[in-house]
Amino acid sequence: MRGLMTQLVTAGFVQRPVIVGQQEQRSFVEVFPSPALVTLFPGQNRRGHIHCRARVTSISSRYKYKKERAWAEVHSEWETYRARLRSLECREPALKLSPEVRRQIGIDITEFKGAQYKQFDDLLDGIFCAYLAYYFWHWGSDRTWVIGDLETGSVTVPKCHLPNCPLKRRVPISAGRD
Repeated sequence: MRGLMTQLVTAGFVQRPVIVGQQEQRSFVEVFPSPALVTLFPGQNRRGHIHCRARVTSISSRYKYKKERAWAEVHSEWETYRARLRSLECREPALKLSPEVRRQIGIDITEFKGAQYKQFDDLLDGIFCAYLAYYFWHWGSDRTWVIGDLETGSVTVPKCHLPNCPLKRRVPISAGRD
């Protein structure tokens, strides 16, 4: 990852904790699909915010294969991830999938394992990360949390929209200004 950052800086891009909303710029932020999924698609039940409980990463990344996880479970969670991506077509800002990408993510992967599965896992993560870049450009700092800082490392995630979200009180947020 650091090699990519060096190439971006060499090409004239600037790493920022927050992208300035709807302005032409050559900026980049660091994102990770798992925490962004947790905040962009928060879970809630009658007891509160599901995404705020311990083991948050295990809730959001069940589509990732691990030896102790059955392939049937991984495929089922991948379908949930795929549906969440498609739901972004109805969100603000709207995700616009080309016919080719729509065809690619519509493939039945229930028989895929190993490298064949990983190819589609990476495809969804790539689409989601591209959407996050668009989301951060669209909203700027208004709907952005920065966890950490540029000196020690940071990740940029969408703000949770649920009222009284405990994450809003716990997340160490950078001011997001240069």
